[in-house]
Amino acid sequence: CVVEFNEEQTPQTIQVLLRSAGDVVVLQNAPTWTRRHTAGALGAMALLIAGALGWVALLRRQVARQTEVIREKLEAEALLQEQYRELFENASDIVYTTDMEGNFLSMNKAGEKMLGYSQNQLLKLSGFQLVAPESRELSRRMLKQKLETGGETTYEVDLIARDGRRLSLELSTRLIWKDGQVAGVHGVGRDITAR
Repeated sequence: CVVEFNEEQTPQTIQVLLRSAGDVVVLQNAPTWTRRHTAGALGAMALLIAGALGWVALLRRQVARQTEVIREKLEAEALLQEQYRELFENASDIVYTTDMEGNFLSMNKAGEKMLGYSQNQLLKLSGFQLVAPESRELSRRMLKQKLETGGETTYEVDLIARDGRRLSLELSTRLIWKDGQVAGVHGVGRDITAR
């Protein structure tokens, strides 16, 4: 073995003189993971992270757009509901809904005023209870016709108000559908008593 030193007496080179290759015994292989491999792996990870961050940013942008679309639709729907409610409440004609047994589900203020019942009282009544006895058969026939045709019916009927007055109404009614099933009846009644 020959060792060469520099001026500060620090070893610079070491030469090992061997008789043959058999004199060398490998105790452990040199690592295959080098700085170059490490740099490549780190570069690949950086690309993956950058790609993931880009994807997250794109996804956030799409979610923000969709959220804005949903918000606009909800606002438009709320406006339509408010307009419908105002139309319902302020109509001069009676506007009501019933279930299929004829029980009132809703009644506007014009109906309350004409019939003399409060909203709470009407919600405990069936429309058939207010129909004059001579108009009940016609009312049942019109309901049956609506169910058979799925359409609208318009007919005249007499109702008895809370104070006993008779009101003649022209009713225009149609079925209410929910999830493909008939859920009730929507009606508009115009007072024609003066005719």
